[in-house]
This record gives sequence, structure tokens and C-alpha cells, in this order.
Amino acid sequence: MVVAAFALLSAGLGGIFILGLGEDVAQSTPISAAPSSTEAGPYDFAEAGAEAPLDALATAKFVSVTIQDPEGVKAYSISPERPEFAELAELLPGRPIDLNLPVRSEATVTFVAEDRSTITFDLDLSQRVGTRGEEAWELSPAVGDLLRRLQATGS
Repeated sequence: MVVAAFALLSAGLGGIFILGLGEDVAQSTPISAAPSSTEAGPYDFAEAGAEAPLDALATAKFVSVTIQDPEGVKAYSISPERPEFAELAELLPGRPIDLNLPVRSEATVTFVAEDRSTITFDLDLSQRVGTRGEEAWELSPAVGDLLRRLQATGS
């Protein structure tokens, strides 16, 4: 009986050792995966290139505004029916300037077209400068007023 118990114990320990060794080998084997390609889906947004006509802002589907303030980041969506939409389309981009100073983005305004292409402006409200890629514009003081109105109404 002792011999049989010893044989069963040895077989069990041997099985555990073999299984444990097999797991280590499996875990140490390098796994190679083929790189996955991502295709744009029908609901993806894509920033329009620098050649995009900025006079088409008024025909956008909606405008997304993101403003950084001391309380955090606030986001607003503005439909074409709202007066703020027409004001932003009229005020942006602004008067072209040569930019030779650092700017920080305090707000972004993104016009979203029917085809889901976007035109995004980064706004440095304290310096009244708007940028898109390598281009820069002097912003009208009305842009800051409009964004403050959005924040005050919370819509």
C-alpha cells in the first residue's frame, strides 16, 4: 500500500512538473503578430488639408467648441440654427498674420462638414491669435466675447 501511494504521488508530481514546464515554454515563445491596418469607417472624422476652402465654414453640419478654463475642459456643440454658428463662421479665421511668437491653445473650434471632414482652429484667446497648421490669424475681440457667452449660458 505504501508503495502504491508513493507511485501515485510520484506520478502526480511528475505530471505537474511536465505541465508546468510546458507552460513556461509556451510563455517564453515569442509571438509575432502581423501589423493591422486600420481603415476609415463611415463614422470617422478626418481633418481637411491646408488647401480646404475656408469660405465653406458656413455650410458645416455643426461646430464643436472646446474651451479650457480653471474648472477644466468644457465642450459645446453648436447647430447651424443657432446665432453663434453664423457668428463663428463669419469671424473665423480672421485677418492673416505672420506668427513669430509662441501660442497656447485655450480653445478649439472645429467645423464639421456633411462628409465628416473637419476644419479645426486652435485659439489663443489671451493673445487673440488663431492657428490652423502653419497659418495664423488675428482674431476679432468678438470671438472671445462669443466663447464667454457660450460658457455663461452653458449651452
